[in-house]
Amino acid sequence: MSNGLFAQPNVNYNDVAVIVNDNSPVSVSIGDYFQQQRSIPVQNIIHVTAPTTEAIDSLEFEDLRLQIETYLLTNNLADSINYIVTTKGVPLNIVRSNCLFMPPGNPNCTSVDSELTLILSSSSNSISSVGQALNFYYTVNDHFDRTTYDMYLVTRLDGYTVDDVKSLIDRSGPNTNVNQASNNMVFDVSIPVVDSTYFITNVAQPAMNIAQNAGWNTILDTDSTRLLNQDNVFTYANITYVVSPNSINYGFVPASIAEIVSASSYETFDASNPSIDQNLADLIAEGLTGGHGYLYPTYFSIILNQETLFERYIDTASHYNLAESYYMSIPRLSWNDVVIGDPKTSIVIDNTASLNDPEKFKLSIGPNPSNGSFTVFIEDIKINSIRLIDNIGRLVYQDDPMTSQNIKMDLNFLGSGRYIIILDTDQGHIQQPIIIE
Repeated sequence: MSNGLFAQPNVNYNDVAVIVNDNSPVSVSIGDYFQQQRSIPVQNIIHVTAPTTEAIDSLEFEDLRLQIETYLLTNNLADSINYIVTTKGVPLNIVRSNCLFMPPGNPNCTSVDSELTLILSSSSNSISSVGQALNFYYTVNDHFDRTTYDMYLVTRLDGYTVDDVKSLIDRSGPNTNVNQASNNMVFDVSIPVVDSTYFITNVAQPAMNIAQNAGWNTILDTDSTRLLNQDNVFTYANITYVVSPNSINYGFVPASIAEIVSASSYETFDASNPSIDQNLADLIAEGLTGGHGYLYPTYFSIILNQETLFERYIDTASHYNLAESYYMSIPRLSWNDVVIGDPKTSIVIDNTASLNDPEKFKLSIGPNPSNGSFTVFIEDIKINSIRLIDNIGRLVYQDDPMTSQNIKMDLNFLGSGRYIIILDTDQGHIQQPIIIE
């Protein structure tokens, strides 16, 4: 690794189970790709047969749940698995008799992922019941273990397209380099000013104070419209009444995360559904690595704790991963939350980390894919060093080239897989994925 703060050693995915819906070619493709990129044991891939629609009913969910529980128990994985990852093509939400949000009543439509956190646990009777269950990992300051906290941490690999999800996988993972000196943490309270004081004072400002005290650049926007066109965005927190527009034109960096709270939005990853405001899927298409939102409107009194989320995620001493950071911040389970991303994504502070767009600097790497022999070309910029990082963040190659253009590389001694090539130049740090076959 580079001279960052602080890499988490010996990260593996032996405690990660991946749910693949065999009825969905999309789910199978994403599950296969994630399994290969993270070297997940084959026995940890749970194949189910379920509807390919995002929404299912209670009976369909109970069938899905039974398949997952049976596999975990039959294969003696129930207590060795800490993380469950669902994939696009696995149902997203459970539609029951009443999905309306009409306080003081409780909508009883929930997310598949939030319900799966409680399977095979002492709180499993809360699954499918009206209301929410307590999250016993909430505000904890310790790394997660299933046997201690009697639950699973469930995240999802989803987006509009298979390519969106694979790109998300490529820019995530343990020990991802982030540039603290130049990255921004954006806090956007885009609701009418008359209603914004509470959210600024009690939600955005405490989280921003955490970031500022840790030395991060912060942006706080409090007018009634969404803040647009920001570059080098590492975290994004938005509270809004109405989601508009869908595209915010942000330059998200690898390992970036977001928290979206909307009074009107129903999260979906179905690009063919034009009638519903879409939040996370649009951000993922723009380059976001991980995020949290709600499938239905929620109570503002039990929204995710932004202060805890960002405090945990930027803590390079304790080095909490994405799933730990989110679930330490979510107060209730068996609700309608959805967490997107590779659960073991974590950050390393590296103030030479990429800020630049390869296309802007006319970077060309080809052929790509290759057998390990390829040429690197960049126009009118001096390359000081070249590094290659594998899919779990390990430095596998480094060189100081004698020339800056038409650099011929022969790396066929490396195994097949996807790598990140990192160019340290006089004008910044540029990186791009390459595939060796």
